[in-house]
Amino acid sequence: MDSEGQNDHYRALRVQADELVPAVAEGAVHLDPKAIQELLHELQVHQIELELQNEQLLETQVQLQESQRKYLDLYNHAPVGYLTLDPLGTVLEANHTAVDQLGATYANLINVPLIHWIVPDDRMAVRSALSSVASGRPPETFEVGLSVRSDAYAQVDIRAAAGGHDGTAYLVTLTDITARRLAEEDTRRMAAKVLQEQKLESLGVLAGGIAHDFNNLLTAIVGNADLALADLPPGAPARNCITEIERASWRAAELCKQMLAYSGKGRFVVEPIDLSRVIQDMTQLLSVSVSKKATIRYDLAGNLPAVNADPAQMRQIVLKLAGNAAEAIGDHEGTVTITTGVRECDLEYLSKGHLREDLPAGQYVYLQIADTGEGMDKAALDRIFDPFFTTRFTGRGLGLAAVLGIVRGHKGTIRIRSELGKGSVFQVLLPAIAAPAAARPVGVGVPDLEAGAKAGTILLIDDEETIRKVQKRLLE
Repeated sequence: MDSEGQNDHYRALRVQADELVPAVAEGAVHLDPKAIQELLHELQVHQIELELQNEQLLETQVQLQESQRKYLDLYNHAPVGYLTLDPLGTVLEANHTAVDQLGATYANLINVPLIHWIVPDDRMAVRSALSSVASGRPPETFEVGLSVRSDAYAQVDIRAAAGGHDGTAYLVTLTDITARRLAEEDTRRMAAKVLQEQKLESLGVLAGGIAHDFNNLLTAIVGNADLALADLPPGAPARNCITEIERASWRAAELCKQMLAYSGKGRFVVEPIDLSRVIQDMTQLLSVSVSKKATIRYDLAGNLPAVNADPAQMRQIVLKLAGNAAEAIGDHEGTVTITTGVRECDLEYLSKGHLREDLPAGQYVYLQIADTGEGMDKAALDRIFDPFFTTRFTGRGLGLAAVLGIVRGHKGTIRIRSELGKGSVFQVLLPAIAAPAAARPVGVGVPDLEAGAKAGTILLIDDEETIRKVQKRLLE
């Protein structure tokens, strides 16, 4: 007999007992003791069975409560957010993960349309997805942005399906993919940086090789031009032509120097220098080199740690960056601010530079040149260090590519911030050293060669025959 049958039998016995007791008391029914004993025994047995059933029911109730607790724990702490929406898209229920993803409290989330938390550009997609589910189409997963706070943003995969007793509600899942998207962006950025480094390295090798061979040719051209001028009388008509050849050759030689600097193979005379002192010595030169529309302001740190650098190359960097900053200001009034300082740089800060991913963390001296000019868009920033690239007119030489080569040769990096209409900031970072900066040169004496001149033999070594011939004639 199942439990339901037992309960019916027990109830029938109770009814029978309830009817017999008053009848026996009134003498209307006479029961022998044996019948009474059997009835009592049967009632006791059923009472015991009912007590056992009650215990089982209590145990089952505890198990159900425990299962419900486990389910709620899994529901609330699931790795994805769960939301239940009404037919209008209002949030009826949410787990803890969804509350955290949306940057809200449970009270602030319930009875609020889900669309409130979606960035404006993605709201139409969410509405279309809910309408699609309501029309019986299979659910789709798509990516949207969440405005979790006024200063925060998250990216999630959202999936909506029909739910509820009558299928009019929506069951929505939110999967946070912000970290994945950031990692993918970092990977893309690193890949682009590696590609840029490889491109610069290849161009540097090419530029260095061309500059070396071209420099040898220019040496022969300039040397022969000097010899020709020495052989011609002062009034010879050809002197003007040869002089122009010589001038053009020197301009070409300057371009060779830029190419060598870009390749990182320029001839650097490295010594410990104070970057602030180098710039202080250039203030007069800078004032006449840049546009009068641009006001130059200096914020030079005192007692800077020294850097191992070539002073002439550092001056080239300052002149080039300050000149570009002044040109970015154009015909309008503006300011170029030149700043020096020192800072502790971690690997993350250095990784945002345009050179050398393997720079060690530590103390770096920086040269920063900021302008209030027109700024640059992303397309220009991506090409800013390409040789001969310019946002203005052509014919400007290697441009910032030479600056990049100089910084590369000094084992530093460059960081750039720029925005259209808000100007640009170029920051050159060079590793600081413990050695003191070299003192300003007071004057270098030139030895009197005539006083100590003696006869002797000069050994001239060069792998280019043309250069050997020119140098031999010059020495003779």
